[in-house]
Amino acid sequence: MAIEEVVGSASSKQGRCLSLNEVSISLAPSVVTGKVLSKLCLFGKVLSSRAFNAKEVEQACSNLWKSRVKVEPTEGALDGSNTFRFFFENGSASKRILEQGPWCVKGDMLVLLSWSTGF
Repeated sequence: MAIEEVVGSASSKQGRCLSLNEVSISLAPSVVTGKVLSKLCLFGKVLSSRAFNAKEVEQACSNLWKSRVKVEPTEGALDGSNTFRFFFENGSASKRILEQGPWCVKGDMLVLLSWSTGF
């Protein structure tokens, strides 16, 4: 890691700022964060040959479950594979949804898993 001084200004004001090059930060969730996520977050995959977006899954699931849920697409290796993160307002809603499945979204099977470290 190197810190390099950058001097110069596009305006008439003079000043200095420091630039940090080649920085890598790795964050790991704390035990408390892991417990909260395991109660409020589910991972799901819509088993379908057609592509779903998070907004249509969120609307369909909110109507189906009669509960507010925020749906976000997964990133990285699972990007674009009909996999999503489901965030609930409380643990009882998440637990109820998981226990009362299986579920279908627009006629296609939705497989759900509870969040755990390592996801």
